[in-house]
Amino acid sequence: MWAKKTLSILIAFTLALAAQVWQAQPAAAADLPDIIVASAVVTPANLSQGTDFTLQLSYKNVSSSDITNVLLDFSDAVDVIVPGGGSTVSLADVGHGVTAGPASISLKYVGSAGNDRIQINFMYSKAGVAAETTTYFYVNASATSTTTPSQPDTSKFKPMIQLTVLGSKSVNAGDSTDITLQIQNVSSLYPAYNISLESAAAADSPFTSVMFTPSALIPVIMPGNSVVVRMTVNTDKFAANGDNVLPVHLSFANSWSDQATSDAKVVLSIVNPNTPGRIALVNSSTIPAQVKAGSGFAITFVISNNGTLPVEDIRVTLDSLSPDTFALTSGSNCIMLDSLDGRNGATVTLNMRAGALMKTGSYPLSFKIDYSDEKGTKTTGDAQQLWIPVNGLDAAAAPVDDSKNVPRIIIRSYSLDPSLIKAGSQFKLGLEFMNTHISKTISNIKATFTVADSSSDTGNVFTPVGSSNTFYIDSIAPKKSVKRDITLYTIPDAKSKTYTVTFSFEYQDASGNPYKSDEIIGVPVSQPARFEIGEPAIPAGVQAGQPAYISFDMYNLGKDTLNNVKMQIEGIDSQPKSAYYGNFEPGHDEFVELNVTPQETGDITGNIVVSYETPSGEVNQTVKEFTLNVAELPINMGGEGIVGPDGKVISGSGDGKGQLIGPDGNPISTGGTGAGFFQGVVFKVIAAVVGLAVILMITLYFIRRSKKEKGIEF
Repeated sequence: MWAKKTLSILIAFTLALAAQVWQAQPAAAADLPDIIVASAVVTPANLSQGTDFTLQLSYKNVSSSDITNVLLDFSDAVDVIVPGGGSTVSLADVGHGVTAGPASISLKYVGSAGNDRIQINFMYSKAGVAAETTTYFYVNASATSTTTPSQPDTSKFKPMIQLTVLGSKSVNAGDSTDITLQIQNVSSLYPAYNISLESAAAADSPFTSVMFTPSALIPVIMPGNSVVVRMTVNTDKFAANGDNVLPVHLSFANSWSDQATSDAKVVLSIVNPNTPGRIALVNSSTIPAQVKAGSGFAITFVISNNGTLPVEDIRVTLDSLSPDTFALTSGSNCIMLDSLDGRNGATVTLNMRAGALMKTGSYPLSFKIDYSDEKGTKTTGDAQQLWIPVNGLDAAAAPVDDSKNVPRIIIRSYSLDPSLIKAGSQFKLGLEFMNTHISKTISNIKATFTVADSSSDTGNVFTPVGSSNTFYIDSIAPKKSVKRDITLYTIPDAKSKTYTVTFSFEYQDASGNPYKSDEIIGVPVSQPARFEIGEPAIPAGVQAGQPAYISFDMYNLGKDTLNNVKMQIEGIDSQPKSAYYGNFEPGHDEFVELNVTPQETGDITGNIVVSYETPSGEVNQTVKEFTLNVAELPINMGGEGIVGPDGKVISGSGDGKGQLIGPDGNPISTGGTGAGFFQGVVFKVIAAVVGLAVILMITLYFIRRSKKEKGIEF
């Protein structure tokens, strides 16, 4: 019974003591020093006891303030003394972010043979306050060795920098826009020094210039911290609406002054209130208003720029002239204009003759139009038509006096607002109807418009809004005109083309004689492009330098075929880097799989950029961003140790403790319970107490057995 009680007390004592020792362990320090050793060169390389040597020391101020009154103190350097007495050496002041030296310091080695770590203390003033930083350098005191201790590749111990847009991502075409960027060091271990940013935009980028404020180097960003900068972006006034990628190149250094770079992709949304210049022929009229077959006439029209941006080098050419239809009687068939500002036009008159054998009706006069914008982008072969009413040979069998001529209605001019109609939208059709008769008034006019094209699902291409397809005009005097505006709705599934609209008129003259006539106009319609990139399938557990597969779908959700579809991957290495897919019919779905290989750790952002052409020749771009979470590069905790720029061991200190040491020489907590635990204070205390308990139990067992043999019970 006594043995059992004794054992219980020992176990309780062991657990209490272990808990007390465990709680007494200090937390790992994480503060960084003000000064680090950039380089320390010992001459001669091999020392023996009593050897004089020279230390060439370069040191860097990694704090945010200037450091003055710098002294190097050797009082704690047990194996090194300063010849001539004393323990301090004066050094030059050093500004923040600046590396000073090398300073040449004469010393004497008084230690024994073997590799030796020498402690030195920087004493200085920072912002008027006295401060001190402890660091180390190494000497090789082996009399026989001539090998310099190998140094690790410290370039792999680099910070991870990410760039994020704070607030609005919109920029206005033709303007300068300020964008707020956050530069974040997402590494948990390594500071970033001397960070700089610059634009990596290509020559054909819509972003014509990029400037960062502040423009100077950012001195330091500590692990987990961030700074905010302003990026001023000038955007080309011709830039198309939509998302565009602005590449930004970042340069920085780690604590060992190893240079590193990172490329970020900033996606900005361009808003362009301008419309490209577009030439249209409008407001046409003829003299006489009713052209007679075989007779001459003059046609007047306006070459109009319907966009807000200027156009240049305008060339309007009459096409398909023929003696049987229309021929020029004077002048050239080519009209040249140097330029036209936005929303402006130029009036042109051509003298022509109608073919002698033409029958009564409206005939098209065809033109081809070429022009350029301010950037030199050319538009060629744009076909347009003006319609000319002709009174042909079938109008009357014999000459009659004017009082008996048939009065006619023509569409003298028409306009579209907007000039290019989008399927699924409304537009205003402006019409001018003219009575061509020289003396007769026409009245009781009924006008009906029809469109031959329709959809089995949604009906007629154009539907009147707030009215029917028929309207009434009371009367039109001789040689006079009447204007009407009609609001029409375009069905969503209308194809991109010019639709023919027929206006049918029923009217009568003053004597009550009924008449009928038809007029035709053309209305261009375009389908909005709807190209989408599906959400990418991103794998988990991606490792730096290892391939990973990303897949996604590309869809043409519009009603028109999209031409010259090309995909490109930006921001990350991939196979393929780009691909050409040709044309996408409506409803086409393309599955894409990429093999990407990230070279850095952390959140790596890439962009899927797809460009394509619409049937009207407009080039559009769709951008889809994706992010890979790449595991941080593992650090080897074993080995003989890695020496930092300040002379301290970074990992696997060589004595088997497995403790990770940062650039400041302080231990970094890794959260693990590896070999360091089994050689720490806690483990040793627990092992000693448990061993003592085992020995005591064995002793009690033999004492009890001896007593029992003698007949004594306890």
